[in-house]
Amino acid sequence: MVAPIKALCSQRFDDWKEKFGPIGLSCKELTGDTVVDDLFEIHHAHIIITTPEKWDSMTRRWKDNSIVQLVRLFLIDEIAEWLSDGKMPAVCLKVDEDQRPVKLRKIVLGFPCSDSQTEFKFDLTLNYKIASVIQAYSDQKPVLVFCATRKGVQQAASVLSKDAKFLLSVEQKQRLQKSANSLKDSKLRDLLMYGLAYHHAGMEVSDRKIIEGAFTAGDLPVLF
Repeated sequence: MVAPIKALCSQRFDDWKEKFGPIGLSCKELTGDTVVDDLFEIHHAHIIITTPEKWDSMTRRWKDNSIVQLVRLFLIDEIAEWLSDGKMPAVCLKVDEDQRPVKLRKIVLGFPCSDSQTEFKFDLTLNYKIASVIQAYSDQKPVLVFCATRKGVQQAASVLSKDAKFLLSVEQKQRLQKSANSLKDSKLRDLLMYGLAYHHAGMEVSDRKIIEGAFTAGDLPVLF
């Protein structure tokens, strides 16, 4: 399977490893983070999850492309995004949202922007709205907050750490402290003790996996 970025490859690898491992299918991740030892195991994998750049570089280097000849199914994730040219979007089918297995409620909130405010300043002010929105709509459940940039997630998380306090059990605090001790990113380490974290493709692989594990375990009330 080919996905556009390493982060998506890692997520799919973790998911499929648990899903297909019990039935004897081996999944391997092939990205820029793949170590040399893992490259030899790729030949014996049933499912390879990779990025276009890595797959291209690997197949161009190989004198023996027998591994490519073994591929029986080639899946491309986010194909609609890849096929659009910036002017015309790719033609795709829309599945009726009413058929979702888990119902999705959509709420749109508007905030005024004065004529004297620049777009940059207005964007920063929205960070201070996050706490009230979470309080109003989260129903005490874990929250995902999407931001446009890597710097944006860090700024938003930093603001929320000062604006909101989340109740964590003693056990959760202990697990978060243990996770924080293993993080390489010092800013992320500080945020984690507030029950907050951010996640983006520019992070260390080890840090990403720690944060994903903490959120999956329910120890992180908010993830940016």
